[in-house]
Amino acid sequence: MRTTDRKRLRLAFKLMSCVLIAAAALLYLAGQISLPYCLTFLFCAFTVYSDLETMGNSAFLSKKINTELDRLEEVTDIPKMDASSEKLVMIFLWNISHLAMGTAG
Repeated sequence: MRTTDRKRLRLAFKLMSCVLIAAAALLYLAGQISLPYCLTFLFCAFTVYSDLETMGNSAFLSKKINTELDRLEEVTDIPKMDASSEKLVMIFLWNISHLAMGTAG
């Protein structure tokens, strides 16, 4: 999720929280709900949406961490170096039959 998407999502959560607070206050003032219900709405406005925001951030971080771990795995997937104590035998085959020796002049 891009940064702008996260900012929009965070803004949406905060706006919905404000709408829930306003609705609870208006319903209480109109006598439609009692004080305990109003306080419950106010409590939910802060806790539910903040938890959803945290959960969204955690999902983003989880995806980012998995991507970085995959990259690290690719980088560290290097073949093992020969650590044996055996001497290496180098064979050089020189084919100089096609070379011409001379001086530039």
